[in-house]
Amino acid sequence: MAGRQRFTCRARRTRATSQGEPSVTGGFGGEPTTPFVGFFKLFINPFGDFLFMFGLFGIGIAMILGAGVRIAAVSGTLLMIFMYMAEWPFFVQRNTNPFVDSHWHEALLLLIAAVTLAGDTWGLGKWWGGLDVVKKNKWLR
Repeated sequence: MAGRQRFTCRARRTRATSQGEPSVTGGFGGEPTTPFVGFFKLFINPFGDFLFMFGLFGIGIAMILGAGVRIAAVSGTLLMIFMYMAEWPFFVQRNTNPFVDSHWHEALLLLIAAVTLAGDTWGLGKWWGGLDVVKKNKWLR
């Protein structure tokens, strides 16, 4: 057993910030090298990590449950656009396609789920759509 290494369950993209603390947003693709570097450096802190993870959590729960799929798809698409801009493919040397990458595919899948009301088939979408507040505000669907 002495020759075996012990592996920990740690996200691959999590890297340390300049203060030495692990950061999800600070480790996304390393140091931002895009024209938007000033904007994205605002979020490389613990509060930015919280916002990023809370947003992912909310989008994921809405998509899994099938309730609030429209707002989850719009906010998820916005998040994918920001992630695309953070790793601007024109400035990353290891990128194979500077125009289309996984962020665009994921955004398209989110929008397709919202347009087709996929939550009605496999989730709580029909129940959610029957609520009075959702009937009055269709964007909550």
